Amino acid sequence: MYILMLAGPHRCGKTSVLNDVYDELIRSGAEVIETRTQLGADPKAFKAVLRYKEKRIALCTMGDLSREVCDAMRAYAQKQADFLLIACNERLKKPFKLINNYDHRIIWKRKSHALFWERHINEAALDLVKTIAALAQSASPL
Repeated sequence: MYILMLAGPHRCGKTSVLNDVYDELIRSGAEVIETRTQLGADPKAFKAVLRYKEKRIALCTMGDLSREVCDAMRAYAQKQADFLLIACNERLKKPFKLINNYDHRIIWKRKSHALFWERHINEAALDLVKTIAALAQSASPL
């Protein structure tokens, strides 16, 4: 499993980007394997599994809780997801240790750029989708 982790401080836009990534994958023809399910009280927080370019892509936005992030990594590895897109609060320690057991890329999101980020969430989502498409065609991380 290849993990793309969107890491940054609380409320910096990680979940918003992953929501846009989900929407863009659906627009690009992804098939829903596991229905989008809300996580916790935040109506934007979710988990889901899609099939895109013959790869299973799991998404999970419950990134402010260490146990949830680590459990998601283990669970989606067991479910044989090809990719996991996950949010993770930068203050957590265990997920950053566990991710080293997987092929991964960490994308850092800084709060100081929040206004810029909010204006460019859709661009960030499109970039992540392009990254997924490129990785899905490459045999190297899988």
